[in-house]
Amino acid sequence: FIPAAVPPHKLDKQISPAKHRYMMTMLATCSNPRFQVSDMEMHRQGPSYSRDTLAQLIEEHGRDTEFYFIVGADSVENLHTWNRIDELLTMCHFIGASRPGCMPDMEKIAQRFGPLVEKIHCLETPELEISSTEIRHRVGQKRTIRYIVPETVEQYIYKENGGMHTAHNVAYRNIDTELNVCIDSDDCLAEDAIDKILNFLTIFVPLSLII
Repeated sequence: FIPAAVPPHKLDKQISPAKHRYMMTMLATCSNPRFQVSDMEMHRQGPSYSRDTLAQLIEEHGRDTEFYFIVGADSVENLHTWNRIDELLTMCHFIGASRPGCMPDMEKIAQRFGPLVEKIHCLETPELEISSTEIRHRVGQKRTIRYIVPETVEQYIYKENGGMHTAHNVAYRNIDTELNVCIDSDDCLAEDAIDKILNFLTIFVPLSLII
């Protein structure tokens, strides 16, 4: 999982700092030993273009490594707006995971990308009616978000915001659309970030999951 440091499609919008989205991603995935979170985009200046991220991953893991970029099905519909998308499609496969009420028009996408459409795939997944908009709304209305997000993430949101604050102050913003998913890679964490993560893990996660 690679949280976008500066999402290019949201340059004109107010979003939570990358460090908060990174921390929540760590907390949400820490119970699965197969999941890893990378902060590689947080070390680059400027917009976090996926093409630059893939170029870095290829340099680190070699050109023989096959990459699969997992996004929501709605993102597949908008691939034509991505920076250097034709080049990006030569570097990886795109997997569009189904979302409620959204199924990409592959015929239309094929007309835009031609032979490159073979690098775009649809994946049917269990569809849950959960959206980041609804989560922000519930927090703003001082309603619980328990069972909607992992408990560790819920506690982080409340702690970082001093409780139930208004929606625009919540340190949670489109986690689901601001994550890139790729192959496992080593995390690069500052010591203070590690200490903060361990502090949350020891409070909210069973010790057996840490060990």
